[in-house]
Amino acid sequence: FGFKPSVLIVPGDAWMEKNEYVTTKMSKGVEKQIFDYKNAIKDDGINTVLAACANIYGGPSGAFVVADIKSKLDLIAREEQKNAARNDMRQESDMDIFARCLQADIWIKIDLKESKTTDGYKFTITTEGIDPYTQTKPLPGYPVDKYSKINDPDKARLNAVQGAANEFKSKVFQHFTNVVEKGITGQLNFALSEDIDINFESYVEYEDDEYKFKEVLDAFVQRSSNSREVNGSATETMRGYTVTIPFKVENKLSGTIEKNTFESLANKVEKDLKKMGFLAKAEVMGMGRVEVTIIEEL
Repeated sequence: FGFKPSVLIVPGDAWMEKNEYVTTKMSKGVEKQIFDYKNAIKDDGINTVLAACANIYGGPSGAFVVADIKSKLDLIAREEQKNAARNDMRQESDMDIFARCLQADIWIKIDLKESKTTDGYKFTITTEGIDPYTQTKPLPGYPVDKYSKINDPDKARLNAVQGAANEFKSKVFQHFTNVVEKGITGQLNFALSEDIDINFESYVEYEDDEYKFKEVLDAFVQRSSNSREVNGSATETMRGYTVTIPFKVENKLSGTIEKNTFESLANKVEKDLKKMGFLAKAEVMGMGRVEVTIIEEL
């Protein structure tokens, strides 16, 4: 890939619910589940399992970097406080905050069930991969049964988990191969401040000619992405795009290959608008959504 993609390994939803690390809250009139990963990863019933998987993905010869939740807890807490002060339209979900703070390229969720057999143990391990940019499941639940005749349940469990992780790792590798080829997908949304006198149907000057403002935005977005599609909710004061950007880019100074981000896209958009004579503020929400407010003409 040119660099090591980052993975986050967390307990699966079924384990979280069974062990009461899930709560619900109302958000914009919809009940949503909140997963308390901060405390779940400390649970003795799962932390050795997560560590065993982390060693498979990110050990000395691993192809991936494993994101560390514990090192980001203070940052997550600060971002949660900032988020609480935002208005409803600008608030991030709990998963968005986690994703942005940890910057993992895929979340790997692991569920584990075990039972005693006549001559040992049976372990059913279900692993799935979550795309933090779109919060979809490119690698849906993949259950594997592992049997062990080892009398030590802890050792049997770790052997089973590591075996399942080795099998699933090839799927994760193929996922990133596809992402490198196609890019990463997210949302780029524009809104006009109430203090600005134009709208997206207005004509503006660009490179010694006049175009509708929305046409200029279309060109800006297209130039910075592999593909873009205008969302159906576009109005005179709001305009949104589904965009796909390259997963990796070359650092022009060092020549090294680096991971691309939607934060980089936000910075490019701000600079393009400033060259046109508009002051804009771009905020990254989660890993795959950029909210741009065009504030004023300079």
